[in-house]
Amino acid sequence: MKFFDDPKSTSTAWAGVISFLVVILMVMFLRIVFYRMEATELAAKRGTAGIEAMAELRQVQENRLGSYRWVNKSDGALAMPIEDAMARVVATQDADVN
Repeated sequence: MKFFDDPKSTSTAWAGVISFLVVILMVMFLRIVFYRMEATELAAKRGTAGIEAMAELRQVQENRLGSYRWVNKSDGALAMPIEDAMARVVATQDADVN
């Protein structure tokens, strides 16, 4: 059996340098991932993530309230914008008065 007293020191040094750089790059990558996830979590806790969802929900509700649609077609129940409904009530009351 043959023993090597002196391994190739240059290749060992390069392997150490490359390993060190890989570890540094992994640490930097993990820090970036951590801080991005932390920012997302903080935004969710502050409620800023739900602002877009609330705006979308409000738009859907306004569109639904501002349009004509059947509530129950068999019973003849119709949903209409509140302004139109108030105008019809006023017109009906004016007709009843005259």
